[in-house]
Amino acid sequence: MLSRLDLSQRERYRRYYYELARDQLEAYLLDYMLLRSYANFKAANTPYPFVEMRELKPGGFSPHFENPLHNRLLLLLYEGSLKDRLKKHLRYREKNALILKNLREFDVELPRALLSEAKILGAPPFGNLLESLLPLDYAILIQQDVLAGERLRFAVSHFHVKIDVLLDEMVEQLAKRLKYITRDLFERGETYAQLLEHKFFEYYSFHETVAGRRSAAMIAHQLLRQREEGSTVFVGSTEGRSLTSLDEETISKQLLLSLTRQDLRAILKRKNLRPDAFTEHYAVDTDEKSCVVIFKCVYEHTEQALPPRDGRLRGDLNPKARWVTITKQFIVPKPGHHDQRPIPYPTIYRAAAPKDDPPAQSKAVEASPAPAS
Repeated sequence: MLSRLDLSQRERYRRYYYELARDQLEAYLLDYMLLRSYANFKAANTPYPFVEMRELKPGGFSPHFENPLHNRLLLLLYEGSLKDRLKKHLRYREKNALILKNLREFDVELPRALLSEAKILGAPPFGNLLESLLPLDYAILIQQDVLAGERLRFAVSHFHVKIDVLLDEMVEQLAKRLKYITRDLFERGETYAQLLEHKFFEYYSFHETVAGRRSAAMIAHQLLRQREEGSTVFVGSTEGRSLTSLDEETISKQLLLSLTRQDLRAILKRKNLRPDAFTEHYAVDTDEKSCVVIFKCVYEHTEQALPPRDGRLRGDLNPKARWVTITKQFIVPKPGHHDQRPIPYPTIYRAAAPKDDPPAQSKAVEASPAPAS
């Protein structure tokens, strides 16, 4: 992606609007992925499967168990207009363009007069359209509306977008960019290639066994990051139970976290917050023993996962060196509560079992928001 300094004035305006659109879209998706899923479990009188903190550690393992009451999604947001540039690997074709004929083939009914407005991000009926499209297989594509002329606006252009490229190609592409190989994935043997694949998953904070939407999201991100414009991939699975965002610089995961009353009292005291204000702006649900909130952790890439400064081919890959590290942990306001700030809440390593993390390392993480791995 080109930096802001390399853009024309109009392109800088578009970049600013893209970042605003990304935040607005994230609010829709948080509601759909987390809050509505939680409501599904409540309505079914079934305990919600909260994410364990160990699952959030870089490359952490999530149980291979699908939760049918949990929503899932895969959405691609692109700063510009892709046109025909990636059609070979991202299947956005005429047959899955957002038109009434195609929608009806997937049993999505929408009045013709409403479609032109509903597809526009930020329009009143946009949320209803998104809710109809998100349960479908594959991805939704949102990009600059080519019919808007000089106006800058984002719209759903395609749905049921299949991401069709071999994982090996994306691993090879990343390994070349990071200077671990020069020619092809297997140039240093199959064992080295398998290690690179393992590190590819870790690069995106996932365990190497994830598949489905999360695997497709990593591939889509690798494809889109080659462009000059910015892009963000949002993904959520019934196994992962979190909303993961992959953008140009960072990776973030947002999920539901159950706080004990003791944890909650400590937060209120530390931040000098009133219980009723916290409940109004942050609490998804409360009872006598716990309080459910939205938790966000942010990952950034370490030196081993960035191109070397000298541009030279690296030596052997160290399998123990982390490629991502956790830099921030927050309790975030509920969607629609715009005036509240996130509350720092470092808890991932504090909640880890002693056998997973040495005590000294855990203390370092708790004492400062500095990178922890």
